[in-house]
Amino acid sequence: MFGHGERWLRLENLFSMKMNFPKTAVVHDWIDAYGGAERVIETICDLVQPASFHTLLANPKSALTKKLGPILKTSALQKIPFAFSFHRYLLQFYPYFIEQMDLRDANLIISSSHCVAKGVLTRSDQLHISYVHTPARYLWDQSQDYLEQNNIRGLKRAYVEWVFHRLRQWDVNSSSRVDLYIANSKFVSQRIWKTYRRPSIVVYPFVDLSKFVLNQPAQKENHFVVLSRLVSQKRVDIAVRACSKLGIKLKVIGDGPEINYLRSIAGQTVEFLGQLDHSDMIKVVSSAQGLIFTPEEDFGIVPLEAMAVGTPVLAFGRGGALETVISGKTGAFFTEQTDNSLILALQSWRPEIYDFNALRERSRAFDSAVFTMRFSKIIHSAHSFFIQYNGFNEERFLKEHDLEST
Repeated sequence: MFGHGERWLRLENLFSMKMNFPKTAVVHDWIDAYGGAERVIETICDLVQPASFHTLLANPKSALTKKLGPILKTSALQKIPFAFSFHRYLLQFYPYFIEQMDLRDANLIISSSHCVAKGVLTRSDQLHISYVHTPARYLWDQSQDYLEQNNIRGLKRAYVEWVFHRLRQWDVNSSSRVDLYIANSKFVSQRIWKTYRRPSIVVYPFVDLSKFVLNQPAQKENHFVVLSRLVSQKRVDIAVRACSKLGIKLKVIGDGPEINYLRSIAGQTVEFLGQLDHSDMIKVVSSAQGLIFTPEEDFGIVPLEAMAVGTPVLAFGRGGALETVISGKTGAFFTEQTDNSLILALQSWRPEIYDFNALRERSRAFDSAVFTMRFSKIIHSAHSFFIQYNGFNEERFLKEHDLEST
């Protein structure tokens, strides 16, 4: 159970030090499925031991919801019956409800934001640090893609575009409420600057290497693998069509609303495995010739999980994959998000050039201990600066501290 106070933090063999954080409130957009953002916020909570955790909605079945226990504070949206079944339709109300969160008792506010969490209201004597997974892509650079992929047309499209317009105005206006931004990748840091005109410090998410242990390289088989939620924005259809056209064996791990469509376009060499338990997933991924990574992700943890078990990555060459995959050493890129571009990359794929130890070593650069050490350094430095100067000046802080802002 989380609780406020001093805790010993042990970072494997890197260092051991006693952390003493101020009274902290953590804010997260919502808790639903356990994904990368939830893994990060759980680790942050383990580190700072918040006195309270605030979110718009929390799925009662979520392991994180259960772990937070009595420190979890939800908005009035939680009282709406079956709110999780249609919570995305409540998007236009999120700014109002995030501003109602009562953070008066906290000295330090850490928001974990991919939607509205950064927009909480704070006082001048409270330090607000926001870890941004992404500015909401469906509001900004992917809004047209979102409308098309969800087949939103006519009057409904006009209404949604108006809602998005209002939300973009609020998103920019509320960006000034954050004292210090932390981005989860250089790609996201660039998008924070483009959207909010604010610098940010990059702290990468992590892969839990203790769950991806191989004493020796797995025996490689003649298949490729995709590991993904089967939703339209992941563009798994590109991998399915490319492998079907080439007659290459492809094993797809994951489930989602696109499953029936993907089955309809798949050839005989494509196999859909659904959700696998962790040990079976590792067997399939570690024995693959390569992992095909088709989306443009803000960061993307899946390529690192593949590298951790000795499998190179063939990734779309945009977004966070450019920061994790090293061409010629841990994988390769295809340049366009199309079937033909991936086909050309598959035809020139040479799995024998990739070294198991080099793949594992690359994944170690994104270990959880690295995240915890860097995040805690930033939090302590920022809070000490805030206390020393009785306030926070972002420009001065970044000049005085070597934290590689972008």
